Amino acid sequence: MKKKKINKTYLIIFLIVLLIMLLWTLNRCNMYYIVGNYIFDKNYRENFGLADGPTRLNYNLFQLIKYIFTGQIWLFDYILIFGTGLFQVILPGIVSIAGLNFYGKLHTINKTTAYRKKNYANYIANDILLESLKISISVFSAYIAYYLFALYLSGGQLSDYAGRELFLDILGDDFYTKYPYFYYLLDGFVRFFMIPFIYSLYACAISLFANGKKQVFLASNAYYYGLTVVAFGLYMLIGNNAIYLNPTVIMASGAYLDINTILLMSLHMIPIIISYFMIKRHVNHVEL
Repeated sequence: MKKKKINKTYLIIFLIVLLIMLLWTLNRCNMYYIVGNYIFDKNYRENFGLADGPTRLNYNLFQLIKYIFTGQIWLFDYILIFGTGLFQVILPGIVSIAGLNFYGKLHTINKTTAYRKKNYANYIANDILLESLKISISVFSAYIAYYLFALYLSGGQLSDYAGRELFLDILGDDFYTKYPYFYYLLDGFVRFFMIPFIYSLYACAISLFANGKKQVFLASNAYYYGLTVVAFGLYMLIGNNAIYLNPTVIMASGAYLDINTILLMSLHMIPIIISYFMIKRHVNHVEL
């Protein structure tokens, strides 16, 4: 029963991440504004209908939504960049589920299982890696589903500008123009697999020392949001160099010019290093 419950958790994460991306896409195309005014504002509804004569005057709500989807030009890269923009804010909350899951196992299943393991350090490390991997696979699978949705909705049509800068300092600016669809798979792998894996690992490591699930959740969010606030403050003092201290930049939907990819990704090695020492300290002091 426990295994089924945990597996359901990863499916729920997949659905939540995908739903947030879809809902954020609707927000970017003014779906909520148009539908809200169409329902509650008679003057707006009448003026909206006059645009196409009597045809639109007879629209029902479902026809209106269909019109919003079909009546505008959708661009594949635009959908991917701005439809996933909210994820930079909710990332810590999503990945903290890894820490909550691991905390639960650590104080139930692992307490008895650990006694049967010859190498406790490997057992804990592998369990943390597996938990982090499951979370990151769930998130990345949602991105792939959204990627396919964006491809279908846009017909693969692209805008005339490069919306992202990650990797281009290494691979060259023409890489984006030559392989745009592969680029967004590579970019998505970093944003929706690698980064969630790193912060899931961090959340699990924190759970080794936490006194409760609330502490796991708060502590696993503190690094990401705390460093973000500090980086925004430094941005006012030192300018663009502060973006390399901001963990949200790699997830950001907007484009940053002349990004140093290695330097930007190096920031996210810090949680891995912290996690390593936390796990090492735990296994050295645990009493079986």
